[in-house]
Amino acid sequence: MGDPNTPKGPNEEKEGLLKPQISADEKGQQSGERAEISDVLSNSGAQSPENPDLKKSPEQLFEEMIRPRIHEIVMAWGLDSVIEECREMLHGSNDRNRPKLERKAAEKLMKAFSGKKLPFKKWAFFPDAMIGEKATNCSGAALVFGVIMNEELGIKTDYASPIGHAANVVTFSDGKTYYFDPRNQESMKIRLGTPRTRDGFDIHKVRVYDFSLLPISKFEHGAMLTVFEVICALKEGQKNDPEADSTVKRYGDGIDFDFAEQYMKGNFLDVRDSEDEWKAEKENVRYNRTLFDSFHMIPNH
Repeated sequence: MGDPNTPKGPNEEKEGLLKPQISADEKGQQSGERAEISDVLSNSGAQSPENPDLKKSPEQLFEEMIRPRIHEIVMAWGLDSVIEECREMLHGSNDRNRPKLERKAAEKLMKAFSGKKLPFKKWAFFPDAMIGEKATNCSGAALVFGVIMNEELGIKTDYASPIGHAANVVTFSDGKTYYFDPRNQESMKIRLGTPRTRDGFDIHKVRVYDFSLLPISKFEHGAMLTVFEVICALKEGQKNDPEADSTVKRYGDGIDFDFAEQYMKGNFLDVRDSEDEWKAEKENVRYNRTLFDSFHMIPNH
């Protein structure tokens, strides 16, 4: 993709998310190889604790299982034009005006994720469903928004995992930090202090809307773990949620639920709902704004 910190000009050849990384023939040849590399999101038979994929980092799994599908998602959602507009907005920027233009581009990109343009669907969070439904939930929005910001616009964007939700934390070139929630169309400037660290997440005590605890991680780390977190929730939701059951019936052949459960076992995102601090955080959010009813949140599991 070239240097992600260099905005792409309007006359440059389209690349990155707007151009597949391999040809159609190569893609066909590699499809079998990809299945051999990792069965993380495909049912290939019984998984065992010795599965070598369980030892891979979230970043490695993201590169294998999610990144190859990003181009398809971008095109299915019709984001190619707004990416080009944001690139052009940043083209020719200098140190003095770049931070202002970055914020303007981030806000413009976020509008492309509004409910009018990109419908909300609770269980559209993994590539097959996001492409097939042309819709997404909060975690899918944060995933795609973050990839575009980092790789197409060269703007540092991390993954945020407040309780029951998914969003992004953006650091602009002037060092100022903003919380962006593309699914719910909200953004605000935040000031981060010294966090405590757990399982690759920096947990900040900071007021962001109705949240008071904000876990932040490197983008690919948080995005991949959240995919697994919601896969676990989808399996549980299938018992009493018709929409979850429909999603599994339509796209379930592309998901390995057992692997997701094994990979997430004991992880911070998996266990925090049972901890007093996070139970209190969840109740605080409910009390303040009934956020779990009015916002698009990650389903409980």
